[in-house]
Amino acid sequence: VLAEPDLMEMLLPIIKADMQMFETYRYTPETPLACPIYAMAGEQDRLCTPSAMAGWERETSGSFFTETVAGNHFFINNAADRMRATILRALA
Repeated sequence: VLAEPDLMEMLLPIIKADMQMFETYRYTPETPLACPIYAMAGEQDRLCTPSAMAGWERETSGSFFTETVAGNHFFINNAADRMRATILRALA
């Protein structure tokens, strides 16, 4: 990516905006959602740790499920089948 000026020109503003949001976001508690929440995390994810997923439970008055999968923050790149199975189970 760094060696591709056109790609850098396109991606850099997006990455900067993401970083600004990450640095300035402040959580504001709201009324919990009346729907189930399914939270997934990669077991080696240091940004969104599996233990941090438990905090999502307070965001729902419905059921809450958490699942830890092999991988890091980008586990979805290697766990598409597992994600698909979880989504299909949730919708059943």
